[in-house]
Amino acid sequence: MDLGGNMTYVVGARIAGSSDRIPQIQTFITDAMCCLVQFVLLDEPTSGMDPEARHQTWDILQSQRAGRTIILSTHFMDEADLIGDRIVILADGKLQCCGTSMFLKNIYGVYQFMLKYFSV
Repeated sequence: MDLGGNMTYVVGARIAGSSDRIPQIQTFITDAMCCLVQFVLLDEPTSGMDPEARHQTWDILQSQRAGRTIILSTHFMDEADLIGDRIVILADGKLQCCGTSMFLKNIYGVYQFMLKYFSV
């Protein structure tokens, strides 16, 4: 893919443990959406975020996705399920499966989370 002179905004590599990372990512996403960018590539944008920040980032993406192509890599299936119109599963750099969330659930089943509450 040759992006050539079409790139207008690039975010550098993240610094591990940076407290500025969350606002920088959310600002970048908001800026990209406000500038009517049609193609956004995000590499694990919510990695290392607390649940509240992840949900805020999801809200930004959900509210601004119309008319855009957003390619997002993630290790979180709940994130892929919520945000993705199409989900691609890769393993060892090879395509394993591609489809809608419902298509993948029909093939692989529904993932479940077990929560345990402990009283102190």
